[in-house]
Amino acid sequence: MTSELWCDLEAQRPARNEYAELKRLVEANGLLKPQARYFVTKIVVNAALLALALFGLRLAGSSAWWWLNDVVFLSFVFVQIALLGHDVAHLQFVRAGRVNTALALILGNLLVGVSRAWWKANHDAHHARPNDLAHDPNVNIVFLACSPEQALTRPSWVRWIIRHQVALLIPIFCLEFFSMHQQSLGYALRRRPGCTRAELPMLLGHYVLYGTVLVGALGLSGALMFALVHHLLTGLYMATIFAPNHKGMPLAPTSHVASEFLREQVLTSRNIRGNPFIDFVYGGLNYQIEHHLFPSMPRNNLLRARSFVQAYCVLHGIAYYETSLHESWREIVVHFGRVSRALTNSEYRLDNVRSV
Repeated sequence: MTSELWCDLEAQRPARNEYAELKRLVEANGLLKPQARYFVTKIVVNAALLALALFGLRLAGSSAWWWLNDVVFLSFVFVQIALLGHDVAHLQFVRAGRVNTALALILGNLLVGVSRAWWKANHDAHHARPNDLAHDPNVNIVFLACSPEQALTRPSWVRWIIRHQVALLIPIFCLEFFSMHQQSLGYALRRRPGCTRAELPMLLGHYVLYGTVLVGALGLSGALMFALVHHLLTGLYMATIFAPNHKGMPLAPTSHVASEFLREQVLTSRNIRGNPFIDFVYGGLNYQIEHHLFPSMPRNNLLRARSFVQAYCVLHGIAYYETSLHESWREIVVHFGRVSRALTNSEYRLDNVRSV
């Protein structure tokens, strides 16, 4: 999957609104209706998982085996809560109102420590123009480059990391949760757009609650070590969910036409073939094409929507891409490797030009 997919886009621009046609088909099959019962069940399940992880902290101090199991399990639980917060912020549970805002603040700010307002601003920008180097924050990660041209804009010490980004992929991914905390806190402190009065207090409440629980269970030194490993594993889990969705897929063209929304969303996204286990672990985001086309669609309807979207894309000559989990990671590694080699070659040519 390369940028050549965009070469005939202007010539193939549809006279009608393809997205509106597809949306009417999806709506007619009831796939955009809120699924309150499903999400109430998810809330209960996540609450039970969190309670089990917190109970495990009481045993974590007794042996290294319990400690390791609980830190891994709590990382899993945090990401599951974050995925539920993602669904709520996309209005999949209830369409709007105070209930939705309060629930998003509890799940995001208080429990996970990620600002609801920051996440919404960041994520809405990603959904609007996925894989657009100028507008999508998810392809503007400081230690990763999606093109050699992008890498050349970074400081020299960052370019060294990018030249080795394949070997450093796991350490870079492990920093994801730290980065989300840092950006969330900065956003809330500056009272950026979308911040409610409760934004900062609930975010600070997370740190107090998190620290109090860990110190109470493990002591100060144990709490610090547990928090470090927990944040590294949580970041790694989050990044392994996010990366296959778009990394290594075509970058969006610099021009943007509203009528091409469906094609832009489909061509920049990658689906991972699912099964009940993958659907659960990925929170439904393995159906990334359907999620990007219909962000408010409840995650339990994404699999059903897949057949409609795929058939529509085939009928209208739109490249709908779905692959295995293993193949998606092969493509990601190959893509980042190509960027690193191209960066090295670009720097070599620049050095030669300067020396002349």
